[in-house]
Amino acid sequence: MPVYDYMCPDCGPITALRPMSAHADPIACPACKQEAPRVLLQVHHMSGLSAERRTALATNERARHTPQFSTRDSP
Repeated sequence: MPVYDYMCPDCGPITALRPMSAHADPIACPACKQEAPRVLLQVHHMSGLSAERRTALATNERARHTPQFSTRDSP
């Protein structure tokens, strides 16, 4: 399950492990039980990846959908 950020108006930021299907739903603050809506506090750093890492990730993603097989002829 992914981790999401929420903001309680009284207590401040909250990080919660939630199912993807409930990502937009507010949560109850664990401290004061007030409703805390989801917020985006951190931006994902995909552009910070090295060129080699991006190439490797792209290759793995392609291979996942169209795997290549090597076959050898038996003697």
